[in-house]
Amino acid sequence: KRQYIFGILAGWIVAKKFFIKNKELKKKFDDFITFLILGVIIGGRLGYVIFYNLDYYKSNILEIFFIWQGGMSFHGGLLGVVLASIWFAKYTF
Repeated sequence: KRQYIFGILAGWIVAKKFFIKNKELKKKFDDFITFLILGVIIGGRLGYVIFYNLDYYKSNILEIFFIWQGGMSFHGGLLGVVLASIWFAKYTF
């Protein structure tokens, strides 16, 4: 869990400090980070639920939301980030 937080914060700081020069884009990037965080969490969790423990979560539907108990998948998080990025690009620009 700390790795996710560290990675997001490090990427956010590096991107804003070194790669993004335009002030307007810096503001939009702050909003974009929110979308990325949601994409990672929702996609990672749903990926874990669907690909690794679907039978268990069919019987325990509310536990899908218990992200503090662990269970995230990389490919689900990646898909969540891709979809969140598309959504953000489509509706904010």
